[in-house]
Amino acid sequence: MFTKMTSAKTFYCFVFLGFVLFGSLPASAEETYELVYRFKKGDRLRWKVMQQLRVKTSMEEKTDLVDTLSTSTKLWIVTEVDADGTATIEHQVEEVDMHRKQVIEEFDRTAQEIKPDTQRKQENLESSYNSKTDQEVPLGYEQVSQSLNIPLLKLRISPRGELLERIPLVPYTLESLDSKILITLPQGRIKVGETWKVPEEAALPQPNGTVKKVRLQKIYTLNSVKNGLAVISYKTERLSPIEEPKFEIQLFDKLTSGRVELDLETGHILKQQTDVKGYVIGFAGDTSSIDHAARLIEEFR
Repeated sequence: MFTKMTSAKTFYCFVFLGFVLFGSLPASAEETYELVYRFKKGDRLRWKVMQQLRVKTSMEEKTDLVDTLSTSTKLWIVTEVDADGTATIEHQVEEVDMHRKQVIEEFDRTAQEIKPDTQRKQENLESSYNSKTDQEVPLGYEQVSQSLNIPLLKLRISPRGELLERIPLVPYTLESLDSKILITLPQGRIKVGETWKVPEEAALPQPNGTVKKVRLQKIYTLNSVKNGLAVISYKTERLSPIEEPKFEIQLFDKLTSGRVELDLETGHILKQQTDVKGYVIGFAGDTSSIDHAARLIEEFR
């Protein structure tokens, strides 16, 4: 009996020692975490924002391909924080570096003889604007230039990330992804591997002047927590049917997926990635198609 008990104790000692030497003990399956945003009055929070967008549209004899790439610095100034942690924030953009390339290709399908030089016509259009280096603002970027280093939006955000108020202060067109300012965090404490769902609604304008409401749902998952960093992933589901392809295009920027890294101690997002991918055929005739892909990455500075 003594030998068996000693052997068992020795075995468990070796197991424990192995975790100490080669890795930490596994976290308890019951360990829970509180996910909240924390703001302090006077905070000046900056993120480097990188955005890519590629849209290819084909209609009969014409193909239009647009590629845009931009980097910018987003600044949030926290002006007030209520007793419950709800923050009032001024949103600004300090600087931008924007590039746009458009390729328009036309193909004459009625020609009797194949002559590549005459049947295919291609036009290349490029433009760019760097607010730090350009002495003059290029044509088409005037509004972007006028929107820098001034308050663009007034936001009221709860500790869970609920957007309680969004007031535009000037005409603002720098953002193309219609995503939430912050992802919505769960009520109460949560374990790794658990999910939470947030219902949403999209309003799609119709040709007759009415608005079609489409029900959406975001599904979030707490993937991991390590060294105080919570990693969250999410995707968006459409719950309402869409009868016509042309209306699906209006949903592209709302059907997002992504990944978020949240610092549990500071309550700040250190990095987040938002992705959009959509492809629709027949939105303007049987031969028409549109391929839409976008990615937005924000990194805390």
